Amino acid sequence: LGNIKLKMTNKEKAFKLNQEGIQLKRQGEFDLAIQKYNEAKQYDPINKNCYLNSYKLLMAFEKSIATYNILVYKHLDFLQTTPEIYQNSQSNEWHQFYLWNGTISDKFNVPNNIVFETIEKQPLLSLIAYDINSCFNAGFGVLLSDNTLADYHNIEKNLITNYKSLLLGQPPNGQDLRSSKYENVINIIGFLFLMNNLKLGNQMDPSEVPDLYKSSI
Repeated sequence: LGNIKLKMTNKEKAFKLNQEGIQLKRQGEFDLAIQKYNEAKQYDPINKNCYLNSYKLLMAFEKSIATYNILVYKHLDFLQTTPEIYQNSQSNEWHQFYLWNGTISDKFNVPNNIVFETIEKQPLLSLIAYDINSCFNAGFGVLLSDNTLADYHNIEKNLITNYKSLLLGQPPNGQDLRSSKYENVINIIGFLFLMNNLKLGNQMDPSEVPDLYKSSI
C-alpha cells in the first residue's frame, strides 16, 4: 500500500500548475509562467486564481487577452461572494479610494462621484468597488489601451513603467502609479470598465463563465 500513488484530481492538478507558474514568475520566466496558468485552466476552468495570475502578467506586457482574464476572474469572484464579504462591501471603508476632484476624461461626460451615484442605485455593485485591486488593474488596462488618458491627466511614463514592474513581481525603480496621486482616478475608470463589461445580469453556473467573455479576446 505504501507504494500506491493516489491519482490527482483535476483541481489538484490545476492548483499544482498554478503554483509552478507563480514560482516561474519569481524566477523571471514569464512566458513559461503564463503557459502554466493556461494549462491549469484546462484542468480547472473555474479556478479564479489562474485568471488572476494570468491577467497580471499579460497586462504588464500589454497583451489584449489580459482583458478576458480580468473579466473572467472578477465574474468568478463575484459568484463566490459570501454574506460576510457583501456586508463588508456595504461599509464606507473603500470610499476614500474613489474620491476625485477633477474630471475623469475629456471623452466621457461622467461626474467624478459616479461610483457612489451608481452604487446608490445598484447596491450590489458595491462588490466591484470593494475589490480595489481589480478596479485599479482594470483601470490600468484601460489606460494602457488609450494613450489619450495618460496625456489628459499628465501621467508620467515612469509611473506606468514602475507599476508594470510590480505586476511582474519586481521592485519598481521609484514611485509607481498605484502609489501616486492618480490612483483614485484609475480606480474610478476601472470600476466603470468592470461595471460596463461584466455580464452579471443572469444567474449561471460558474463553468459557463469562461465562454461568456470569449468575444473580448
